[in-house]
Amino acid sequence: MVKTIAPYKMKVVRTPRRVTPPNPLPQYSEPDEGLTGYWGSIALGSAEEERLLRALSKLGRSVTPQWEVPTPYSLPGQSKSVDGIVWDTRQPYEVDGPFHFLESSMALDAERDALINSILQPKGFQPLRHIEHWRLPTLALADRVAEEL
Repeated sequence: MVKTIAPYKMKVVRTPRRVTPPNPLPQYSEPDEGLTGYWGSIALGSAEEERLLRALSKLGRSVTPQWEVPTPYSLPGQSKSVDGIVWDTRQPYEVDGPFHFLESSMALDAERDALINSILQPKGFQPLRHIEHWRLPTLALADRVAEEL
């Protein structure tokens, strides 16, 4: 009688292809601010703009968001707009996002600011003020910035 030897079988260790984290949802320590992206029926460009508007309204300031500046060089409906105007101090402002600090954006902003200031300053407005986005991460810090306007 001939003994047959079974072929060698390699042991296969199966590892999971994807390890799921223990808690897939991030936990934030900050409370929900309830930001909607709108001020009344006006769509806003960022959460920072809404935080600043909320802080200004908390102080009782009269503010118009997304105010259009009529320029002689633009067609109807294509006028320049600023993020808002504080009417108590006649201060127009822009909340700058992270891309406003690129060299190309800064050059375009300077040209745009000169045009807007040349129109608004003869009418008694202050020069356009830029507020960096990193100064408005929470409502509490937006309150501080609002007091400066």
